[in-house]
Amino acid sequence: KIDNTNIDYVVMQEPKSTGDNSYYLKKNIYRKYDYYGSIFANFRNNVSDGIENFDKNTIIYGHNMGSGNTKMFGHLEKYKKLDFVSENQFIYLTIPNEQLTFKIFATFLTDSYFPYTNINPDEEQFNSIVSGARARSFFNIDTPVSTDDKILTLSTCTYEYGYPTNVRFVIMAKLVTDKSELSLSPVTKNTNRILPKVVKG
Repeated sequence: KIDNTNIDYVVMQEPKSTGDNSYYLKKNIYRKYDYYGSIFANFRNNVSDGIENFDKNTIIYGHNMGSGNTKMFGHLEKYKKLDFVSENQFIYLTIPNEQLTFKIFATFLTDSYFPYTNINPDEEQFNSIVSGARARSFFNIDTPVSTDDKILTLSTCTYEYGYPTNVRFVIMAKLVTDKSELSLSPVTKNTNRILPKVVKG
């Protein structure tokens, strides 16, 4: 759930035994065909065994159908606007017996060469993902992230460079473990962000 958006969905996941992240692209929560698909976690992630068993990087996918369509992850487009990011920095994920809060630290466009979907990076890789996300981010968001943190990654399509391309729109957020982190962080425009290497088709 994200406040001030239409994003408030059940998160689906295929079993690890299937090795498939494509099933819920065109299936709803009842496993019936649906053009809009579902919101779903990477099949490799541990998302239902308690936060202590979460991976370093939990990936959740959803469609963005473009043309102002607000279903699924369409409203993530709001995170391209400074005013919205400044006032809406939290993502809420409910797991059995617990609601988790994540605080956004980067919103960015990326190509498939940036390994943002590495679910269990080592410390060096983790720092590289976080610094790479910040370098690509539309905004500088003053939320500290350390190698002790766990992060949540929301990934969707984008029409920024036409469609289809290898470019994705990504939101990254850190798990909040201290109430002092529940205040809004300062946000400024990133005027020197890294742009994706676009491949069409």
